Amino acid sequence: MNTLLNYYFVQVSILMALFYLLYWSLLRRETFFKWNRAYLLVTPLLAICIPLLPIPQVFTQAVQQTTIYDTYVQVVAPPTDAQVGQKQVAEKADFPWMAFLWGVYFTGMGFFIFRFLRSLLFILKLIRRFGITRINGQRVVETSLEDLPIFSFGNLIFWNAHTSISQEKQAQVMQHEVTHVRQRHTLDVLYFELLGIIFWFNPVCIFYKRSIKNVHEYLVDNALISNGVDKKEYCDLLVSQLLDTNQI
Repeated sequence: MNTLLNYYFVQVSILMALFYLLYWSLLRRETFFKWNRAYLLVTPLLAICIPLLPIPQVFTQAVQQTTIYDTYVQVVAPPTDAQVGQKQVAEKADFPWMAFLWGVYFTGMGFFIFRFLRSLLFILKLIRRFGITRINGQRVVETSLEDLPIFSFGNLIFWNAHTSISQEKQAQVMQHEVTHVRQRHTLDVLYFELLGIIFWFNPVCIFYKRSIKNVHEYLVDNALISNGVDKKEYCDLLVSQLLDTNQI
């Protein structure tokens, strides 16, 4: 059972790497952002499901025949003295590697679960401390923490009351975050957080998460510019927000 699970994790990791390599090579620079989002969301599920598909009967029969032959050889051919000695040494030096590896896996999973729950708890504390208000029909948590960036989570926008940008730029930032909310980008982030917890040992999950966040930004930018936001002013706003974030 342990061997099958290990083999399954290896297969999933390889498939995820191949799917992401395909995205990075062919799709990353394309402007079909909705399709890119769909690709990034679907391919990890394919990587998880494909190894679970039944193996064709031809391959199953070949494996069974090989196993029967190996068993026959082992039964008919008596072990030599050297083989007996090697087996005894192996038994004495046997270390529970499988138990050790599973212990490492669950320890890593526990760490990432803790980190995820800590982030959720921080958001809940912000809501409890500052409350929820409505601004133009949008649910907003207006905070007074100077080092907290403006962001959205679920159907909430967390707004920094100490922002120094002009009223016009504040309106553009609000539009930006409202678009994130309407396109339900938080669900994508939570989805990849879950993948990152289960497959924490696979660095491809980190690349997936970064790429989906970039696609989110492209989708929002494209939506706002399509709705009439001045492109130059909006680009200036993005640069200023990036500089402020880097300073924080």
